[in-house]
Amino acid sequence: MNKKYYLKPGYIFFSSEGHILETVLGSCVSVCLFDNKKKIGIMTHYIYAFHRENEMKGFTGSVALPFALKLIIDKGAQKKDIEAHVIGGGKNPKLSDKIGKENSEYALEFLKKNIDLTKYDALIFTSKNAIYSLDSFNKDWKNVPSYAIAPKTASIIKNLGGKISFIGNSGHGNDFAYELIPLLKNKKALYIKALKTVSDLPKILRENDILVDEVITYKTSCKESNKVLEDNSIFIFTSPSTIECFFKQYSWKDSYKAIVIGKTTAKYLPKDVNYEISLETSVDECIKLAKQNFFKLNFNHN
Repeated sequence: MNKKYYLKPGYIFFSSEGHILETVLGSCVSVCLFDNKKKIGIMTHYIYAFHRENEMKGFTGSVALPFALKLIIDKGAQKKDIEAHVIGGGKNPKLSDKIGKENSEYALEFLKKNIDLTKYDALIFTSKNAIYSLDSFNKDWKNVPSYAIAPKTASIIKNLGGKISFIGNSGHGNDFAYELIPLLKNKKALYIKALKTVSDLPKILRENDILVDEVITYKTSCKESNKVLEDNSIFIFTSPSTIECFFKQYSWKDSYKAIVIGKTTAKYLPKDVNYEISLETSVDECIKLAKQNFFKLNFNHN
């Protein structure tokens, strides 16, 4: 029978035996590292991302995570075989709202910088930001065959020195997943993604027996805007997060027109929004469509 152990804040638990670990998380974060081949694992529970005055060092992620990774490797784990899970990072009403966010972001940053790309046969890219973010901290990706969702994405891979194995035809996440299925049989793939994504790409691949891991390498942020919007304005939305950010700050007028990069993104628009979807999933195509609408609007007014 597996033993139970309650992991307190600031503690790290390592085991080569079966245990049931319990903990309670608010803004705190637990990172679990596990080597399925060696059957060894380690779990952390930290309160802050970085050291604070009058706090024990073990309470911080900047101490706990490097120590945990070193320990599990010292115990025989291979970095390429280690799986990681991040839990927690919520809002704690007794503390600053930023603490949970800082804790989870530190864990993700630490893990992505320690990822071993040599264990993958394929890298899946569905955006230019995924390529640029991965290239910023790991140049080894250029040695792994890349699978790009669209020609624009592929051109960035090529310009940075990557190896292109396949370029998608549809430009849409779910359709791209179905294109990948016959190509990734008997391969292990890594999907480079944002914190928030809208397609079911990894789910579709797994349902079709494709081995795929995911790594979050970037996130989109919403910047506050004080700009006064004119009537008959045309807006380009390139992701659900851009839609979310816009409608947090503005109300939609009947005179507005939306240009959307893809059909998945379009699903996140309110029902009363007048929109068109670009023929290709690229910002250039969205701009081209927006210009066409602009000239059409001005021609009709004249």
